[in-house]
Amino acid sequence: IRPVSAISTLQIASQSAAPGAGVILPAGATITSFNLPAIDNAGNVAYLARWSATTPKASGTALFFNNNCSGVIGGTSALPGGSKYTAFTDPVVDGGQLLSIASLAGGTPKPPAKIIVTAFSSQVQSPLIVLTTLGQVAPDATGAQPTGGPVFSAFRAVDIHAGVIGIFAQLTGGTGTLKTTTATDVGLWIKNGNGPLKQALREGQMIGSKKFDLINSTECFC
Repeated sequence: IRPVSAISTLQIASQSAAPGAGVILPAGATITSFNLPAIDNAGNVAYLARWSATTPKASGTALFFNNNCSGVIGGTSALPGGSKYTAFTDPVVDGGQLLSIASLAGGTPKPPAKIIVTAFSSQVQSPLIVLTTLGQVAPDATGAQPTGGPVFSAFRAVDIHAGVIGIFAQLTGGTGTLKTTTATDVGLWIKNGNGPLKQALREGQMIGSKKFDLINSTECFC
């Protein structure tokens, strides 16, 4: 039955207590501003926000998911070696799963500059999980990482729908027949649930008798 009027529930407000205050963030930390949030059909909300605290005096930016602080700019990343998060893209969320592209710095050995991270609403205060990284050999259509295959050189966008993750990425390198060119260096990779990451579409790929020449965004995935 449709209600007579809209029903609104407050989710985020400036000066409200920051999720993770006293756990990941200092006790008493509050939200000072936030970017445009993402929300799924179940009401799960993910967003980037600025936070501040008075005792001790501190401020920063963090990635929030419902009542959790999933990651903090300047905090230790999910990769081994001590690298730190330096940025997150505005997250996307669907089916209780968050996705964001995170930038890194520091640590040993030198980390890839960016990674794709995820978190689940069902896992309270779960650390971010790494899906893939720059410098990783890009999987082929079977999910295998071929020897001499090209590696991810840039992540342009991520999206998720009905449990299927789409990654719009650029490649570099490769040897022999696997070597990339400017006509074959952009593609779309998907991960369906617990399955492996697989190449779904790539520039230069033949579809029937036609060659696929250009991929602009994850809109072809959605």
